Amino acid sequence: MALKSRTSPYIFFSVIIALCSGVIIQLVFFHLTSLLIEEVNIEPKEVKVTGFDADGITLISPTDTAFDSKIDVLAAPGWADLLKEARPWLVIVSNNTQSKVVAFTTLFVLTRSNGETMHFYSLHKAPDAVVPAGVDFGDRSDRGIPPGGQRLVGINFAIPESEPKFRPSPGWDQERMWNWVISSTRDWIQNIKKQYAAGVKSIHIKLDAVIFEDGLLIGPDTDGQLGLTLAPL
Repeated sequence: MALKSRTSPYIFFSVIIALCSGVIIQLVFFHLTSLLIEEVNIEPKEVKVTGFDADGITLISPTDTAFDSKIDVLAAPGWADLLKEARPWLVIVSNNTQSKVVAFTTLFVLTRSNGETMHFYSLHKAPDAVVPAGVDFGDRSDRGIPPGGQRLVGINFAIPESEPKFRPSPGWDQERMWNWVISSTRDWIQNIKKQYAAGVKSIHIKLDAVIFEDGLLIGPDTDGQLGLTLAPL
């Protein structure tokens, strides 16, 4: 039996935008009650990645020996230690083409020891490359994944490349908001590990679809997330 989960990790930034605008939102999404399930370590041999190698978009496995050093480069300041603890629920997308990637969908397939599989699709897009954003994500955000660039992403959560500049809000200055983002992400990662790691014997991380700045879409777009998201634009 296969289970599916459809999540855009950029709800994460949508909530931030709302908070910075003075809207009070209870972030139940990031504070789900943790299930009392024992964590299971996944051996490196049980993690597989499949990118669009022939088209120049590849994936770097979280079991790669250079993965930790790449986290230090690709993640925002203060995130490296948190993300290293999040493996194997991460992957790096590498753009080896001559065109900018503005959006892509990943698929994490988790297989339990009883044969049951769970499918987690996540849509990732450069906030300013597809539509304008209410938060300044830094000078890298409007470039998506440029030629020769890389992007670090997680299972159902986004990873900032730099510290966003938030709009001032009563009681929420830049430092407090940024610390809240890090804390909430840590809670979410722990929740993922407790909910999904038990009984998992393998993880297969795939690219499902990629769209370039010229509108070219590659991949099956099995879940239809890219097509639905970009259709109105």
